[in-house]
Amino acid sequence: MYGVPNANADVLEDESQSCLWCWEVSSYNMWEKEQKRLQEEEENDEKGRVREELEIKKQLRKHRKINDVERRKKLN
Repeated sequence: MYGVPNANADVLEDESQSCLWCWEVSSYNMWEKEQKRLQEEEENDEKGRVREELEIKKQLRKHRKINDVERRKKLN
């Protein structure tokens, strides 16, 4: 393995100076992936909220149209 003097060393448990870089790289990669996942989750949540809002507005417009038709019928 690159950077590890002992090929049999467990780089995720060895805390010697020569193996610590493996932890740092691994932690950063995991952090970066987690940040990306959280961002995608947030974007999906936002899209869901927008869809819900549009659906509510659509239902309100439909309800208003029905009420307008009923009022016109009463007036005639």
